[in-house]
Amino acid sequence: MSVVLGFAAKLYRNNGSYAVPDWVEMDNVKECKLTLSGVEIDVTTRGGGGYQQTEPGLIDANLEFGINWDTSDENFTALQAAFLARTSLDVLALDGAYTVAGSQGLRMTAKVTKFDRDEPVAGILATSVTMRPCIADNSPEWYTATT
Repeated sequence: MSVVLGFAAKLYRNNGSYAVPDWVEMDNVKECKLTLSGVEIDVTTRGGGGYQQTEPGLIDANLEFGINWDTSDENFTALQAAFLARTSLDVLALDGAYTVAGSQGLRMTAKVTKFDRDEPVAGILATSVTMRPCIADNSPEWYTATT
């Protein structure tokens, strides 16, 4: 049995085009959580024996992470600018490096929907970021590295 350690996971931002990506690792990211959940569609029928029946519908994707407040970090400023301008970013959340065959995760064109600044008295400034898929030419896709 093998396990994947959390710190081995990678979050990338595309600095190129969608067709020819230039993946830049967001290494200033702290805790990261990719949530994928199926929206439940009620398909209850009288033939269900008195039980509510559901089928999975759309997939709800949500990427949440913390990043240290660092205005000299190009990834931080790209996230901040995307939030303020309401523009999208192409991101890739993988369980390993994109250069390692078999690494997998979600690629999506997304917008920053939350950019909260945390100011702990006994800590450093950090930002809580939420990204969600948006209208784009390319739909979110499950990505598996081949090289």
